[in-house]
Amino acid sequence: MSEIIPKMGKTDIEALSKRIEALEARVGRTGGQKVVPYLVDYSNDLGNGLAGNDRIGPLLKRLDELETYLDPLYGETESSSLGVKMSLAESQFGMVKENQRMLERLEQLKPVLESNNINKMTELQPKMAELNKIQFEQREQGERMSAETLELVQKYNDIIASLSQAFLQADSIVSKAEEELNTKKM
Repeated sequence: MSEIIPKMGKTDIEALSKRIEALEARVGRTGGQKVVPYLVDYSNDLGNGLAGNDRIGPLLKRLDELETYLDPLYGETESSSLGVKMSLAESQFGMVKENQRMLERLEQLKPVLESNNINKMTELQPKMAELNKIQFEQREQGERMSAETLELVQKYNDIIASLSQAFLQADSIVSKAEEELNTKKM
């Protein structure tokens, strides 16, 4: 640290010491202990642990490369060639055209939205309530009529079924009587 002091100005050292004190105040609130010695020890332990491990050395050398690949903008900066940009623009042409068409349609409809007709909705609200009531009553009446119609159709079907059965019985009786007459004549 004695090598750093001649290079740094007095205000830089004061600013650094104030930042360290603020950090110590936040971290070491309970014991009032200094944080810098622990950070130095941690840094030394970390350096010793990394230096003793042969597998970590190559990884540290490629750390910049890894950070480049992990950067969220990495793919975008690599795809900045003109061909890639043209391909992206071409692939999204249909969607852009559709958005343009919808925007033009919105611009056409904008005067309708800004007209006084929408402002008249509060005036028309009682009339709409009355129309809703009439529609509800008519729907209920229609449902009642449908139920009554179904009931009448069922009664009609029952009458036709009983008449059909009566006609079948009458036909069988008449057929038997005709057979008896034909057998007596012979």
